[in-house]
Amino acid sequence: MLNGKQSTPIRMDPTENIDLKPESALILYQDKSGNKEVSDIFRTMGFIVTTIPDRSKTWDLLRQKEFSFLVIEVNLSTGHDIQFIENLNATFHDLSIIAITNSSSKYSYLDLVNAGVSDFIKKPPERSEMEAKIQRIINDRAVREHLSKLSITDSLTGLYNQRRFYKRLQDEALRSRRQNTSLSLLLMDIDNFKSYNDTYGHLAGDRALKKVGQIISENIRLGVDSGYRYGGDEFAIILIDAGAEIAKEIGARIQESLRKHAGLTASMGFVKYSHERSVRELVAEADRELYRAKERSKGKFG
Repeated sequence: MLNGKQSTPIRMDPTENIDLKPESALILYQDKSGNKEVSDIFRTMGFIVTTIPDRSKTWDLLRQKEFSFLVIEVNLSTGHDIQFIENLNATFHDLSIIAITNSSSKYSYLDLVNAGVSDFIKKPPERSEMEAKIQRIINDRAVREHLSKLSITDSLTGLYNQRRFYKRLQDEALRSRRQNTSLSLLLMDIDNFKSYNDTYGHLAGDRALKKVGQIISENIRLGVDSGYRYGGDEFAIILIDAGAEIAKEIGARIQESLRKHAGLTASMGFVKYSHERSVRELVAEADRELYRAKERSKGKFG
């Protein structure tokens, strides 16, 4: 059975700058004493815990509430539990599953891994082993999320990169068509940036671009719009449920902040998405508007 050792709080590698969501666990353990002790481990580690004595409500609970962990008692003498886990894993991709198992010669631990469990532990589970497995799963998941974020983020400015830009724009265009909502795109280009680099050097140019990324992030609507480094000294902003008025307001704020805090100006091109356009056509039109703005006057909204 579980021993009475003091639980160790969840600790992340301090070098990893990862914002973890609140952790929650669903416990499916028929044995009442085992259920309580497993639940206590998770609660001591700071989890919000839900326990159920059987599996009849599992699917409804997982659909109603986001759980990060599922602990399930598994009988390896039959294939029913393995199929149950396979089905869960196919539907709830972000769910980490820990199987508490009996010994069996019919099905192996490899069968559990292939079904999609994050880890397994033999009955009766030991507290220290359970804590170590929970900790490892959280750390591994955090590293995966961190690497995934790096793959879509521009390392210099902290904005999303072009790869992420096209994926997000495609998703938002699809949402706009389905829900009949507005979607707009703003492209901006730093004026005379080549001359800036030639005058002050590339290190100063990098610092300026980093500042531009910060200014964009501070002047778009948090949790609504998103900023991207499109390439070189070109930037893009995807504006959700926004027309020309909101775009001009955001553009004006960015211009003012660029002049005040970076000594720069930018030309901007804006276009509103129409449902008959493709994403590539939307970007091409915004690029044409940007070019017209640069031709008319530096630092003016197009």
